[in-house]
Amino acid sequence: SSYTVAGAAFSALIDVDDRAALSWLPELKKDARGSLAAAVRKAELLTRTESDFEEVCNQISGSELFEKLNNLSGFISYLKHINDVENFRKGIDLALKITDEILVISPHQKQKTLEALVRIRETKIEKKRQGINTDAMQAQILILDEILKT
Repeated sequence: SSYTVAGAAFSALIDVDDRAALSWLPELKKDARGSLAAAVRKAELLTRTESDFEEVCNQISGSELFEKLNNLSGFISYLKHINDVENFRKGIDLALKITDEILVISPHQKQKTLEALVRIRETKIEKKRQGINTDAMQAQILILDEILKT
């Protein structure tokens, strides 16, 4: 359906340019169904701030298996905006734990998660290059390097 196509396109936009995706969010929320509704939920996670970290983690960790599968990529995208190193590490650990849990229903999820972590690493490198919270960004890059080397 057109909602499936729109959902896939919007989800891909979130992955590559979350600012552009957020500019579309108000309009897409008006009539979101199926895959588009899932992509809208993914984008809405990006409106959450670092102060929402514990709540966001509790929501995804307390979800049913299929809901975890549907929300994992949004949660991983949300981690791009986390600057606190301890929270970032907790979030990455939670994402990896959930990835392992959902492998039974989505065998390719491990690869998708690792690809998303590579994109987060690129974002953190860019933030560091721009002089944004450089010590925290370096620590987060090292966390990701440790995970991605395996």
